[in-house]
Amino acid sequence: MDYGSPGIIPEMGINYGLDFERACERLSLVAGRAFRRHLEVKRDPHTSAQAREMARDDYMAAQARYKALRPDQSAEIARILHG
Repeated sequence: MDYGSPGIIPEMGINYGLDFERACERLSLVAGRAFRRHLEVKRDPHTSAQAREMARDDYMAAQARYKALRPDQSAEIARILHG
């Protein structure tokens, strides 16, 4: 990796552009799965109100995390990409 390139943080090896986009993609996938789960639970007539609320809360949290990610959050990007 070329640490002299603009947009790269040498101590973490994070590339603002590419790694940010990859992290956004992963968070979007997580939010999409949470949304599908929310719809599945919402449409099931045998699901309790508490389960519906939990599924909705999970979806809202995943969506908020996706929307809140910024390119300058190198530690969060690294955590998303590398566990």
